[in-house]
Amino acid sequence: MTHNKRQIKIVILQIIQNINEKCKKELWLGKIMSQSTFSVVFHSIIFLFIAFPEVVNAVQTQDQLVANFDSKLEITTDNIAARVLGSKKRVVITVIDLFNHETQERDTQTDLLEEKFTDSLYKKLPDQVVPYFEIVYLRLEWRSTFPEIKHDPLTEDIAKLTNADWLLTGTHQTNDGLLSVSLELYDLKSGDLLWQTVVGMDSTIENDLEKNAQLENGLEEEVAQKFEQNSSLFPTQNDTQLPSPLFPQITQDP
Repeated sequence: MTHNKRQIKIVILQIIQNINEKCKKELWLGKIMSQSTFSVVFHSIIFLFIAFPEVVNAVQTQDQLVANFDSKLEITTDNIAARVLGSKKRVVITVIDLFNHETQERDTQTDLLEEKFTDSLYKKLPDQVVPYFEIVYLRLEWRSTFPEIKHDPLTEDIAKLTNADWLLTGTHQTNDGLLSVSLELYDLKSGDLLWQTVVGMDSTIENDLEKNAQLENGLEEEVAQKFEQNSSLFPTQNDTQLPSPLFPQITQDP
């Protein structure tokens, strides 16, 4: 199963699972009668694919976004790795503090970008890149050593603790949903700026994940309403027994 198909399956199964829970509550209130499990599941999946193609489109858009970002990241880290390998002497590089451009502070996007850039470089230069987990550990150690200092450690403070020769740092900003990352490569011993570039992508991963979550919630409500409105289309049983769950428990692939 491809990554794209797997994502589509997960989204649809999650929606069906949520609808199942909502319909269980309706069953106990007597608004929906007990129905054939196989018939409902079959018609539900077909209904989702036909009536809500935006579910598939949302997942495809997310996959394209991630692929686009990863492609640009790989090109950038290839260029950086070439500079490291082309240095006259052996150097070690570290990635620290890709700040939010507006606040000049760290945020969740900072952590995401630092980890991605570090991991990509580490795969290319395992002996010449400070691992991401080591930077995280140094931050925790710094805070425990200086508990009286409330602000985050300075970039150069963490960089010195790594004993690295080069520092990759910079900022990220988002304008009209478009993210750009400004990168600067410094020689830690001389302080010289060795190289700089701007990496852009179509839109932020976090923003699209939020949009997908909002879309999924909206689809769940709309599907539940349509199921209730068209419940007469499904076979029903007129008995006095307590209704059984509308759907069986659905498990996702690991």
